[in-house]
Parts: sequence; structure tokens; C-alpha cells
Amino acid sequence: MFGKTNQAESKKWMPWVNLMLLLIVIGGGLFIFTVSGLINTNVWMNNPLFQVIIPSLQLLTYSSIDAINQFGGYSADSAQFWKSGLISAAGLLIAIILAPWLFVKGYFAMEKSEKPNKTVSVWYIGAAVIIISIMVASSQITMNLIQNHDMKNRIEANRSMDELRGVMIGLSFDAAQQLILSPDADDDATPEVRLESLPSFSEWDKFEIHINEQLGDSVLTLTGTLRDKNLVQALTQRSTVTMRITPQNDTLIHF
Repeated sequence: MFGKTNQAESKKWMPWVNLMLLLIVIGGGLFIFTVSGLINTNVWMNNPLFQVIIPSLQLLTYSSIDAINQFGGYSADSAQFWKSGLISAAGLLIAIILAPWLFVKGYFAMEKSEKPNKTVSVWYIGAAVIIISIMVASSQITMNLIQNHDMKNRIEANRSMDELRGVMIGLSFDAAQQLILSPDADDDATPEVRLESLPSFSEWDKFEIHINEQLGDSVLTLTGTLRDKNLVQALTQRSTVTMRITPQNDTLIHF
């Protein structure tokens, strides 16, 4: 009796096991082929089935094309609007209405009969669509959260780099003034510039600035960078700012 009960319980889990193995094999194979370059990613983006599974992809495509057209002075394409709308509506109907209905229908069919019949395939289709929809939605939400976090880090990093340049420009003017107006310059001696002696110097928590080289009273090079390694990694530009100060030339600061 217990053997039959355990066998019946395990039998109920077999469709789920088969479905998950099938999704893992197919999804893993497609991922490997895409990453290895055997399949171009544009194949998925232009695939109608893929566009139906991810309705937001069509909406994003249309909004991007419409923004480009408006920027270029062109009118919106009504055909693209209806195409994106119909594909998105079809994806929502399949994921929200059709797939749950197939899933419930197949489930009750398997509950009524212990032997597999033709309606079991309906359960597989509904369950597969629901699982894929949940996976895709979770993936999109995760990607959006990561992109928003990275965007905030990049904005903060770029703002810090602008502050660093502003601080270094102030130091450059002070250093040039010291090189030109220093009493040592009248005695034909080379005045030594130290950051601590400049009026705009401060102990910065965000920046690390030092004098890279000084060639007499004609050239002084400042180098600065950010202390926060996370902001440095978020930068899309060089993380080091170098300013070459030439008080004797018409151009005072060279970046």
C-alpha cells in the first residue's frame, strides 16, 4: 500500500521533473550557442516568438525608434506602432490568459486519469509558457535594477571626476601664481611647489592629488584620481586626471 502511495506521489512529480530538465537542456544549449558566437544575438531580437515572449522588448524597440525619428524631425511610423502593440498584446494574452488556462486544463486531466492521454501535452505547454514568462520577467526586473544601479554609480563617478578637475584647476592657478610671484624667482632660484603650501589645498576624502614632476619654474605636472575604487570601476573614461602647468607659456594649463 505504501509502495503504491509513494509511486503515485513520485508520478505526480515526474511531469515537473521532465519539464524542468527540458527547459534546462534547451535554455542551456541556446545560451552556450549564443555566448560562443554560433548563434547571433540579433536572431533572438528579430525572432517573432522571442518578441512575443518578451512584450516589453517590442515596446522598448518602438519607443527607441520613435525617439530617433522625433529627434531627426520625422513623423512617427503608424505601422511600427501597430506591430509593436499587437505583438505586445499577444504576448500578454498568452502569458496571462492562455497559458494558465492550458495549465489548469492539463492538471485536472492528469488528476482524473492515472494514464497519460493527449491532454497531458496541454499541461506541458501551459507550464512551460508560465515558467518561461516568470523567468523572463524576473530576468528583466533584475537587469533593470542592475542597470539603474550601474547608471547611478556612473553618474556619481562622473560628477566626482568633474569635482576633481575643478579642484585641480584651482590648485593649478595657485601653483602658477607661486611659481611666478615667489621671492625665490627674483633670486634666479627655482621655487619648490608643495601642495600643502597652496591656498586651495585641503585634505580631500574623495580625491588623491599629488605633484608628479616639476621642471624648474616652467613646468609643473599634477596628477589626481578618485579614492573610491567602486567609483573608479564605474567610470567609462580614464580614472586619472593629469594637468601640465606652464606659467611661462600663453596656455597655462594643458590636460
